[in-house]
Amino acid sequence: MAEEKKYTKIMNECTPILFNRKERWIQMLDLADGSYFVSNYGRIMRFNNQGIFHEIKQANFCNSYYVSIEFNGENRKVYARKRVGKLVLKYFVGGATGRRRYTHINGDLTDSSLLNLKWNKGNDFDFDLIHKKLKTQRHANFIVFNKYERWKRIQHLADKSYFISDLGRVMRFNNHGIFTRFTTKIIKGHLSVYFHKQSIRVGKLILKYFTGSKNIDHRIYIYLDKNPNNCTLNNIRWRKGFIDKVDVEYLTKLPVNRLCEENILVKNFLLTNDAKNIFTLLDKYKKLVTYLDYANKTFYLRYNDYMSFCLIIIERLQAGEYKPNIKEKEIISFEKFIQNSFLEISYHYLNTREFNLNEYAKEPAFLPDFVDANYNDVYF
Repeated sequence: MAEEKKYTKIMNECTPILFNRKERWIQMLDLADGSYFVSNYGRIMRFNNQGIFHEIKQANFCNSYYVSIEFNGENRKVYARKRVGKLVLKYFVGGATGRRRYTHINGDLTDSSLLNLKWNKGNDFDFDLIHKKLKTQRHANFIVFNKYERWKRIQHLADKSYFISDLGRVMRFNNHGIFTRFTTKIIKGHLSVYFHKQSIRVGKLILKYFTGSKNIDHRIYIYLDKNPNNCTLNNIRWRKGFIDKVDVEYLTKLPVNRLCEENILVKNFLLTNDAKNIFTLLDKYKKLVTYLDYANKTFYLRYNDYMSFCLIIIERLQAGEYKPNIKEKEIISFEKFIQNSFLEISYHYLNTREFNLNEYAKEPAFLPDFVDANYNDVYF
């Protein structure tokens, strides 16, 4: 089923790149949307569409080592060859203009590290100072990738230097050219991470970037094993509703004999759009809704009829906010869905009611030019 496949993706084994502790990286932002990185050790890394950081193989051609850079053209993919040594000098030193040539200091063409490279002409760069800084760099703790782990770039952050994995790990590419793991901790029962002094739940980031969920701000997710430390894609689900929209394939494959009566009626409505049985089903919850309205003192039904609430429920069902499931895997029942929906609607109405009812209108404000309030038609 398309709905469940987004949660339970089976990843094939891959060979991610392994970092060295004194290695530093620079993102080549002007090449292929910034998905390529170059290191001072002369290695080229790519963050591909499958979410894998892997090293690109270098090929020898005309006494120089090249890498193939992939670009997205209008109708097809375009490849361009780039010299490894020139890429290293360009991004770590600068001055790669025109056909400027470089040399390998020790004469080994396979060694394209920054300590072994130098421009042929021009003394505008102090290579001795650059080499000294590289030799005295401290060891850094790089992140170690998992063979079955996939990553996504967190796009809604300003610098786009953060990545989220399907195993619940958060990584940052910092200003020192190091891929480090970001610290996460349990906040209010959920695994969270701080971005620019703002707490964001890791589970919402995973569901947003790996399942394509939209409007995640007010949605609640749960852990199947009730362990917030196990915040992986296979262990988290939205508490109610489909991922994005109603999945017809999922509904057609649901076994009718394992569904409760309410879920059968909801399933038939979502497949046929015949709301007759839904109105009959919602009539059973009229007493429950009336009690909730009285107990919470929202007084929603005093100024609105029950039919308006039923129409809102039908709109929410069509938007995929309730997901019928078998009894053994039922996360939230239809009755609980009605309760939560009514409380959300009634409290929202309670907060905005003072602007709609006359009894909540404020007293008229008197202007200095008027003596009698009957002639003052200015109200706030």
